[in-house]
Amino acid sequence: MKKLILLASLLIVSLVQAQDYNSYLTEAKKAIESGNFRKGYDSSTKAIEINSSSVDARRTRIKASLTTSARKEHLETAITDLNYLINQDIDPALNYKLLGIAESELANYIYRFNRTVSDHEKLALSHYENALEAYDKAINLIPEFAEDLKYRVNDAKEKIADIKS
Repeated sequence: MKKLILLASLLIVSLVQAQDYNSYLTEAKKAIESGNFRKGYDSSTKAIEINSSSVDARRTRIKASLTTSARKEHLETAITDLNYLINQDIDPALNYKLLGIAESELANYIYRFNRTVSDHEKLALSHYENALEAYDKAINLIPEFAEDLKYRVNDAKEKIADIKS
């Protein structure tokens, strides 16, 4: 009888968590569709806290993170999520492309807004180099990405040259 009660309790907890996960993920997607990227980020993060292996929740959080108003922390989280997906061998070409974009955006943020932080140029340089490496991997997997990424690649190369000069 005790085992049956324990099993029923575990089943109820699992159902509630699944419902919460789906609610958070749906909320995140709706928020992003309406342009509320911060809420989309927060809701997808809650979904990931419930199901850390969810590809859908991570993709949703990446989408919310890579916006024009992205905060430094969101870009760092996008990089973590993209590396997770790449390590799981989930659509590596697209994820390398997005990783390059996230790395480059983070480098831009650090280079422009973190001038008071010591070694900000060195840190930005590292992220620009990571961006180039990710772009290269994406292009090696899907050569058609070269045309799409040429301006981003050239921009990262120019910024690297500027920092090194």
